[in-house]
Formats: sequence, C-alpha cells, structure tokens
Amino acid sequence: MTMSHTETTLRAADGAALFAQRFAPPAAATAEVLVLHGYAEHSGRYRELAEAFCAKGIAVVAVDLRGHGTSSGRRGYVKRFEEYHLDVDAALTLVQGQKRFLLGHSAGGLVALDYVSSKKTPWAGLVITSPMLGLPASVPKAKILAGRILGALLPTMTLPSGIDPNDLTHDRSIVEAYRSDPLVFTTASAGWFKAVQTAWARLAARDRVEQPLLFAYAERDRVVSMAANAAFAERIQSPDKTVWRRDGEMHEILNETGRVKLHAEIADWILKRA
Repeated sequence: MTMSHTETTLRAADGAALFAQRFAPPAAATAEVLVLHGYAEHSGRYRELAEAFCAKGIAVVAVDLRGHGTSSGRRGYVKRFEEYHLDVDAALTLVQGQKRFLLGHSAGGLVALDYVSSKKTPWAGLVITSPMLGLPASVPKAKILAGRILGALLPTMTLPSGIDPNDLTHDRSIVEAYRSDPLVFTTASAGWFKAVQTAWARLAARDRVEQPLLFAYAERDRVVSMAANAAFAERIQSPDKTVWRRDGEMHEILNETGRVKLHAEIADWILKRA
C-alpha cells in the first residue's frame, strides 16, 4: 500500500527535543491517531500498526517520549510524570483534523489515561492496550521498597528494569528484534518509578473518562499487573466503553501472533467513532 512517511523533531514547551513521525494514507484520512509507546521502547516499533491503520484510511503520528528512542533526555527518567504531558502537547501539532484518537500502550497507556484525566483536549476516542497500572506480582516487594526510597534520595540512580523480552509476545521474531534493538534499554531510574506512582495515585481517584474507550489487556501479562488492568476495566466508566481481554496473549498484544486481525479490529472500532 502506498503510504507517506515523514520524520521531524519537535520541541516540547520546556525545550525537550522529541523525535516524531507521521504515517498517512494516500487519500484524505478519515481519522488520525497519536500513538504513545511503552517504557524503554520507541515509536519505530509501531510501523506495522501504522501501515494497517493507513490501509484503512487512518493516519498515525508516533512520538518518542522524552528519554526514549532518539528524543532528548536521560534514559528512562523524568522529574515529574506531567513532563510526558508536554510531549503529548507537542506531538498534537502533527495530528490533523477533528477526529483525533489517542492510543497508548503499556507505560504509554498510563501516560494517555493520566493526560486525558487532567487535560480538556477534545478526543474522538481513547485506545489503551496493556497499560502499566501496577507491577506484576513477581516483582519482589524489597525491590519496590528500594525504588520508593531511592526515588526520594537518588532519583537518577538506575536499576535493571526487569523486563524479559520473552514475556512480550509469542512471536519469536519480534522478541529477537526487541533484544537486538539499539534504541531499547534495560534500566529504570528511581525517579521515574516515583513519578509513575504519582500517576497511579491520580488514576486511583478517578472512575470515569469522558471519551469513548477501547481497553484491551493480556491475560498472560507478566510485564505489568494483569489483575490491576482487569480491576480498572471493571471500575472505569465511559460514555462508550469496550473491553477486550486477550486470552492466552502476552504483554504486547499489538505484536502478538494474532496482531493482523487485532489491528483491523482496532481500526474498525476507531472508524465507527469517526
């Protein structure tokens, strides 16, 4: 399929330099989607999704959040979680038209939910996949406690993130590509973890989003808390809520072996609301 692809560098309000790319179908787009990637990865891993959307007449903008990919900033570090809101604001300058959708995966899903809970930006819909709403039970409590203490005392100190590429998807080619990707990193800063906890606290106090919501999570997720995602899916209210539990799938449902069908289903959900 013919698809235009452009790359650019944006400036957030605080001066952060952000790499962004835009994928557009040959004809006028019916809708546009801003994609927010997960922790320690980058926008380039969403090209296949962008191609699937463009084939359906949906344009895609994907941005490397600060501290990720080729954007500026210390790897995996923010002083405040709201810094990511500035990245979304900057990326929105590339999103055209009135039918704008926000798609966030994993930590990007947390950014998306936190952003729409505190901003009045109009969205036609919100797509959240495998959001980071809690840590899996396998993470030792001592490590969580250490992260909280270090977040206050030594925020730039890094620890292993604990993300096992084998826990991402059943597609071995995706796992190996992730493992060898020079833009993927394997650490997490204590300050970032502290910032994440503030976002969790804000979301815990909210029980509604005002946008149509597609919430999809993996039944075999070992990267984030499946239990937290299931509980949020049950609790959150929306004027138009759709929940998909992906039985048998792992964390990166957008990269799972059944992703072609899933990409089309998400695109159809978007088009019905555009």
